[in-house]
Amino acid sequence: MAAGGLYLVGLFLLVPWENDYHSCNLWRYGVPDPPAAQGPGFDDMERRAFPPQATCRWEDGSTVDRVPWYLGLGVLLCSAASVGAAVAGRRGGRGATST
Repeated sequence: MAAGGLYLVGLFLLVPWENDYHSCNLWRYGVPDPPAAQGPGFDDMERRAFPPQATCRWEDGSTVDRVPWYLGLGVLLCSAASVGAAVAGRRGGRGATST
């Protein structure tokens, strides 16, 4: 349940509400269309669905992660715990006898 909630939050952060250029510049500079003299040109945004990740890249090599690292780690840990619990539950049920 927790993994699903964290994953949905991550997916929400993956979706840019404007185009990538404006969305990334808003995260980096605080304005969607900064003056050209303020910094390097926007290059692209790399997205990954699992674990959720959206990284904005600029021509000077700098990056901004839109999805916090701990959210992706939380999704992975909760997913692993869910799989572990499911496997343990199946193993525990095999040797049991009903009375």
